[in-house]
Amino acid sequence: MKEKTVAELMNLGDKTAVVTGGGGHLGLEMSRALLEAGANVYVVGQTEEKTEPLKSLYKSKIKFLKINLNDEKEVESLNEKLPKTIDILINNFYSWPKNPHLEKMVWNDVRDTLVSGILSPLYLSKIAFEKMQNGGSIINIASMYGIVSPNFQIYRDSGMGNAAEYGATKAALIQITKYLAVKGAPKNIRVNAISPGPFSKPGSFDGKEWFKQELINKMPLNRIGENWELKGTVVFLASNLSTYVTGQNISVDGGWTIW
Repeated sequence: MKEKTVAELMNLGDKTAVVTGGGGHLGLEMSRALLEAGANVYVVGQTEEKTEPLKSLYKSKIKFLKINLNDEKEVESLNEKLPKTIDILINNFYSWPKNPHLEKMVWNDVRDTLVSGILSPLYLSKIAFEKMQNGGSIINIASMYGIVSPNFQIYRDSGMGNAAEYGATKAALIQITKYLAVKGAPKNIRVNAISPGPFSKPGSFDGKEWFKQELINKMPLNRIGENWELKGTVVFLASNLSTYVTGQNISVDGGWTIW
């Protein structure tokens, strides 16, 4: 490969990307990062209104596909709705458990979480393998809780919790990343994962400042992440900046998992 400048390596101007859950809390910034680097982006999700901030800026470069990624037939329909060739897939969509407590686990709720967290990204990766005719990049969004267990001491007696199935799906996704990286290598398809740490939604700590401080105390960087701080890692893995990187899980967690 001819040597290129950093600006040339990160340019996604001729690329087509697919981002599941690309209008959500972190997904919106992932979509924004790809658009800023020049890609055409297909956002797959259920609420088109969430993408309006990007549509007003990028117009023809962003398209929305309303798909329920927990539904087998709708996921299969993506094969026809997406363009013949794609270059980038970000598996970000996830159905959160309604109940974070093991003692109150409900079968159907857990099933939906496992479908969205494991089966859906695995099936979408299968579709991507067929459509990445000239190679490409798949990025799976895992979590720090796919690497370490939650520290339940920080929840005190608040009634808050952290669902076992959440960490289980994210750990599985990291393993799937390694499997797909090996399978994809002969096709020049790179597969990597990003494991975000605490990136809190607006209002998450209302009335829970003590919990925010508990989180901060356990992080070497001593702060909660800003959503835009995922953008650099997304563009790195999506672009030619990382042509020799595959099968890796990059933690973007303020240092949470190094202690």
